[in-house]
Amino acid sequence: MYRYVIFLLLLSSIAPAQYRWRLSPLPLFNEVTELAFDSEDNLYAITYGRGLWESLDLGKSWNPSTLIEREINTVYISPSDNIFIAGYYGTGIYFSSDDGNMWVQRGLTDHIVNSLDISDSQIMYAAADDSGVLRSFDFGASWEKTPFRKENDKCVLVGQNNKVFTIADGKLYCSNDDGVSWQRVIGQLGDDYIGSIDTDSDGVLYAGTYEYVPRDSGWSKGRVAVSHDNGETWTKHLISPQLLDVSVSSVANVEGVGLLATTYAYGVWRSVDGGVTWEPFINGLRRTRVLCSAVSASGEIAIGLSGGDVYFLESEETDIDNPPAPTSLALSQSYPNPVGLHAQSAVIEYDLPRGGYVSLSVYDLSGRLVQTLVDAHQSPGKHSAVFTPGHLPAGLYIYRLSAEGQTITKKLSVVR
Repeated sequence: MYRYVIFLLLLSSIAPAQYRWRLSPLPLFNEVTELAFDSEDNLYAITYGRGLWESLDLGKSWNPSTLIEREINTVYISPSDNIFIAGYYGTGIYFSSDDGNMWVQRGLTDHIVNSLDISDSQIMYAAADDSGVLRSFDFGASWEKTPFRKENDKCVLVGQNNKVFTIADGKLYCSNDDGVSWQRVIGQLGDDYIGSIDTDSDGVLYAGTYEYVPRDSGWSKGRVAVSHDNGETWTKHLISPQLLDVSVSSVANVEGVGLLATTYAYGVWRSVDGGVTWEPFINGLRRTRVLCSAVSASGEIAIGLSGGDVYFLESEETDIDNPPAPTSLALSQSYPNPVGLHAQSAVIEYDLPRGGYVSLSVYDLSGRLVQTLVDAHQSPGKHSAVFTPGHLPAGLYIYRLSAEGQTITKKLSVVR
């Protein structure tokens, strides 16, 4: 279903493993806007303007579906592995019961459908950009409008006890009576802009929010809001006090990894304490604009990015008593370089042979500090930070790593 950028994976204990993202690109350059696994870990990818693709081997190869020329917004896979896709005017909803080999049109061709979900009572809901929430009692063969008629309806989600949630114009709404009546969810969410909502197998709800500030007077700070009581109360967690203009895209809960947040400009972030503190989780990523995520029943994790990139998370087991550490202080060239035109953020990796205070900052050529990326004590090992130029003018900049009484500098370029 449609999600804006958070990918949450919550855990009570974190396994002693190091993780890396493995690139499995599609044979095209279009954005990967949504992902979904079936029960056999087959992955289906929605691409902007190039329809539906599938991988039966965890990204080692990709095959286009027969709907490649359709403009598709969303894919929903039922517990019985029936596949539903929906999209723009003329596409409507399609249904397949044989892994996407044969498709049947299910109506709504006169709507822009952004999201689908099915309740335990077998009611299918569709969020439409032009007509709010619709519902079907026969798996999409026929549809009726609910009283929720707000436009720009981006997603629909069924929580516990068949409670239905939807987001329109950045506000969260819910229905406790199968879509007959709707109320806005406010409470601890306040006036935050809601970009995404998802749930896990335990019924915990996750919403990606940010405090909206007009661009001409400032930026916005992204948060992850968590509800353990089916949306009655929420707790908001700030991803980073230093990062500005953060928006969140997908939410999930996966055993053994931690709480993760994928973002449009800052890659993936992880929290191992339920969202109280966060760290970059971008080892292996070559881009930082993450649009969607998916988690399989067996724990496979995939994220979709711009440029046709799909990444799978892999673990690199380490010796707990003697973890490998770099032998010298090192600072890598930022990537991509230049940054700011096709890529809105750059990743900077560095090695620490010993733990201690670390400073990583970016300066213009006059020596003026323009952004502090790291200012903290860190453990030995490989680390990374994300630089987002924002409104900085085009030109050359210097980034400087200081640790252990040493300083290393390199240059990066910002283009417009």
